[in-house]
Amino acid sequence: VRIGRVLPFEKSKDEDDEKHVHPLQLDVIDRAIVLWSNPGETVLTPFMGVGSEVYGAVCNGRRGVGIELKPSYYKQAVKNLEVAKAGKVEVKQQSLEDLFTPVAG
Repeated sequence: VRIGRVLPFEKSKDEDDEKHVHPLQLDVIDRAIVLWSNPGETVLTPFMGVGSEVYGAVCNGRRGVGIELKPSYYKQAVKNLEVAKAGKVEVKQQSLEDLFTPVAG
């Protein structure tokens, strides 16, 4: 699993957001989709976020349905899925330094 292989998400973050340690890696999503679904089936993600699971479904020959309440996450998911639809892969590779946020104390 490549820890930094994630979809772009930075622009969807708001000041008051809960702090996520790290978005789910696409390698984990791809593996789960291939193991537990068949090509052409529909993958549902009720907490879509920036669309990683739906992106993975589309890239692996499935359909994806996602539900997201937060407008900024939804807008980023739409952008990420447009990339998947076009067949281009624009995945952000993060370094270990990108994963850690200094704690003010």
